[in-house]
Amino acid sequence: MNDAIKNVVKVSKWMKNGYLERDYEYLTKVGFIKSEYENPRLNLVISTIDKNKMYGGLSTAVKLYRYLAEYLEMDMRIIMTAESIKSEIMEQYPDFVCMESGQDSDAHKTVCTVDVCNHSRGNISVRKKDIFMATYWSTFYIIADVLKFQKEKYGIDNKLLYLIQDYEPGFYQWSTEFLLTDSTYKYGNTVAIFNSQNLMNYFKKLDYKFDEMVAFDPKLNETLLSYLHLTDKIKRKKRVIIYGRPNVARNSFLMIVEALNKMIEKYNPDSEWEYLSIGGNHKSIKLKNGNTLVAGGKLTLEKYAEILAESSVGVSLMCSPHPSYPPLEMAAFGVQTVTNSFLCKDLSSFSENIHSLDIVNFDTVADAIYAAMQQYVERKPVNKESEYLNLENQFVRVGESVKKIID
Repeated sequence: MNDAIKNVVKVSKWMKNGYLERDYEYLTKVGFIKSEYENPRLNLVISTIDKNKMYGGLSTAVKLYRYLAEYLEMDMRIIMTAESIKSEIMEQYPDFVCMESGQDSDAHKTVCTVDVCNHSRGNISVRKKDIFMATYWSTFYIIADVLKFQKEKYGIDNKLLYLIQDYEPGFYQWSTEFLLTDSTYKYGNTVAIFNSQNLMNYFKKLDYKFDEMVAFDPKLNETLLSYLHLTDKIKRKKRVIIYGRPNVARNSFLMIVEALNKMIEKYNPDSEWEYLSIGGNHKSIKLKNGNTLVAGGKLTLEKYAEILAESSVGVSLMCSPHPSYPPLEMAAFGVQTVTNSFLCKDLSSFSENIHSLDIVNFDTVADAIYAAMQQYVERKPVNKESEYLNLENQFVRVGESVKKIID
């Protein structure tokens, strides 16, 4: 049944029953079988490892996983939850071998999938010294019962590693999904690994309890770092770039569009200024006074680096405690960046190029954008000594904490 027919059926049931049914098949839990092998193994539970689909959070998860597996000297198994194994994916990971999910093996580096099929995810083999690392609330939810299995079969109390990269209940209204997501933070026997000190502080503020809490700080993407030299060569344009993702509510796309209109209407900047939206797919938008917000869509990292190096003003909002990557990347490339603060988050201390707003509405964002435009210069050197650019040792503290827990 295709998606269009499914939607018609859902609406028909809603009209008949008075409520809209939701499909929770994606929360089908994984089954477990006992393994014959004993080597310690670190298991990454992640939606996909297809590099063509990996941005920000997924990429960070794989980097952290590889670091931990090497640091802890453990076998590796990647368990995809929302993607079947394709030859093009395996070609991206030549050091891994493809295995059936229920297949027991002593191979040191494997990939399998537990994508839902016929309302089942099937079974995976579980060793006594298997440690599982979840990367999103739903991946935690479907794998967490493995601890009960290991206790029953091996008499061992293991821990789950939980990579937390945002306050994920906030992705939903107060609802069933909110409660389900929240429940994964209260499971127990969990080591919480936070993407940023800001985010960890937020969880502490909300009084969540974990067996261990440790944070690492974001670093500039390696590809972007290799293009930072462009800032020494390229003349900056009178260009405002926005991180425009209409389908991701926490990025407040409508706030930015309305603020641009307010700014243009109030200050009438000269016609040399151009406006470019990047990061998400949408059509170009007509702005006030004949201006256009050009839709740039999703970009390659190489093209993104070029745009950062030649732009002068950036706007990236994030209605959550996580700093998000774009404002940090913009600031690192010398772009005057307008963003927002949040409970436990104020990025103004990160860089002199960041203008963090405590009060966020159409007028305050409009005024901040125009103030940033007034600082335009054709050439602007960037700070190449920032700790944000030092890619070494990002996960050392995490590795040390995890080692103490699982040894």
